[in-house]
This record gives sequence, C-alpha cells and structure tokens, in this order.
Amino acid sequence: MKTTKPSEINKEAFDEASLAEEWYYKQQLPRIRILMEIFKSIGNKEIVADIGCFTGIISQEYFKLGAKIVEGFDVSEKALEKASKRLTKIYKWKA
Repeated sequence: MKTTKPSEINKEAFDEASLAEEWYYKQQLPRIRILMEIFKSIGNKEIVADIGCFTGIISQEYFKLGAKIVEGFDVSEKALEKASKRLTKIYKWKA
C-alpha cells in the first residue's frame, strides 16, 4: 500500500467527496463529535489510527485538530484507493 509523508497529503482530496461519502459523514456526525471531544483531551495526538477508515473522509477532522499522521485500516480496496489520497498510510484489513 502507498505511504505518504504528512507534508504530501492531498488537501484537495477532501474537497472531492462523493455523495456516498457525504451521506456517510452525516450519518457518522454524532459519533464524530464524541470522538473529537475525546481526541481534544489526548495529550499526544500526532499519530492517529483510523480503524474502519472507509475513504478517509472523517480523517479530515483529525488533521484539523492537529494530527500529523493518520493511518487508515479498512477491508475495502476500493475505499482504500480513495483513502490513499487523504491519509498518511493505509492498510488492507483482512477480515
């Protein structure tokens, strides 16, 4: 899988969200808010593991709150293809 340095993260990739990603993001919003509150309270938040990252659409919130590295795990190769443009590193999760 592709590895990128934090300075190489494609910020524009977050602006190219599909309708499915926008729907997923809206459905996950209550959970995202809870995660963000937890995330804010963590001292060292430079590295984040996003388990079940889908296309990496939610990881934009981690970057906004100061994460330098976000590594994503998912079972879908198609989702990881898009996530590779948004996350620092991606891993195929074997179910």
